[in-house]
Amino acid sequence: MHTPLRCLSHALVLVPLLLGGCQSGSGDATGLVSEGFPAPDKALVYEAAMDALRQQGFTPDSSASSETQGVIVSRYKLVLAPFSGQGYRDKATIRIADVVGRPSYYTVEANVLREPNMNLTEPSNPIAAEWGGPTRVNEHENILRTRVEMRFSAPGASPAFRKSRGLAPAAPARDFDQGTGPAPNFKR
Repeated sequence: MHTPLRCLSHALVLVPLLLGGCQSGSGDATGLVSEGFPAPDKALVYEAAMDALRQQGFTPDSSASSETQGVIVSRYKLVLAPFSGQGYRDKATIRIADVVGRPSYYTVEANVLREPNMNLTEPSNPIAAEWGGPTRVNEHENILRTRVEMRFSAPGASPAFRKSRGLAPAAPARDFDQGTGPAPNFKR
């Protein structure tokens, strides 16, 4: 006989089992950290990080991100495959921090976690996916971190900007002839 209390106890046992395919472990929350770079302000670094995520195919999750805390979290990026263990989902997190003692300097920490789809029967069905343990994807972390830094490397920055940020003077530009004569070292 099924009493309401007994049905409730069965439901409490079955719900976590059914949702197990949707859950994932926390994984390694650390990531690759930049050494620090100059930027006009933290809001521009945040914007550059959002752009870097989008350029790499990630969709920033505005409900899990905070500009004031300097954290951007993406939604899962799914890559499904017809064979078990070949499909996966990636989730990226970028943290922006001030460099202590250096005004207008920031560090960027990028963390990308990959969870493989271990479903044997329906590996290309995202609803039936069984996500394995997360592992870091250093290649994606490096790309994200570097894209943000490159936005502010400014090879053509003015001497005043470089001096105010404590940067070395720019390397002298190569003086190319703009097509008005023969190429350098050209012998006729």
